[in-house]
Amino acid sequence: MFTIEQCVMCGCKDVRNQTLTIPVNMQGIVSVNVLGAKCSNPDCLEEYYDNVDAGVIRELKELIKRQALIGRINPLHLQSEDYRISSAEAARDNDAKEISFVVKENESDEVNKEYIDTRELDELWKQAIGIEEYERRKALHEKRKQRADYNKDDLNIPECVFCGSDDVPNVTLDIELQPNINQVISINFKIRAAKCSKCGEEYYDSETTELLSNIEKLIETKSNL
Repeated sequence: MFTIEQCVMCGCKDVRNQTLTIPVNMQGIVSVNVLGAKCSNPDCLEEYYDNVDAGVIRELKELIKRQALIGRINPLHLQSEDYRISSAEAARDNDAKEISFVVKENESDEVNKEYIDTRELDELWKQAIGIEEYERRKALHEKRKQRADYNKDDLNIPECVFCGSDDVPNVTLDIELQPNINQVISINFKIRAAKCSKCGEEYYDSETTELLSNIEKLIETKSNL
């Protein structure tokens, strides 16, 4: 922890060490808490934190910006529209099949990442899980659309893949990562997700999962310096 003898902005000599909350407000990340110092003068309140912490926050924002520019097929979009086969279900069923969509990045082989013909997709699902199971899941999805919390931009999970409950409301979750980076105490998230009312299983979309994974990699890299 560093010590500030005098505020450079107002000259106040009462600059106390404390936890500072630095707002981020980008793609679900609300703020980052760091150990720093703050001027006690109510007309000033200048905050101080070291260059390492400032660098971490800057890299965090750049990471979020880069990810926001990456176009991708969202695997959980299939779950909200036609109900994807989950990895958990595949693990329980040796006969379960998995559908993968491979998108070529070569410009000469460009494909439309946002559009898959609905009829072709229906046939793929029928082949993968059988007509009876397909119709069951389709009925679940239609039922899910009638719930009060249904929102086309949320996950809208029709059925928990772990316990089978059909009560999996869309929710906002508070998540806190506690990195071991210099004076950084925590990174606070507020994200849209879904949570099973029966077993408590939480569901995130692929972009949120990838963002959390990339932030954890950044934290790991910085922790090893």
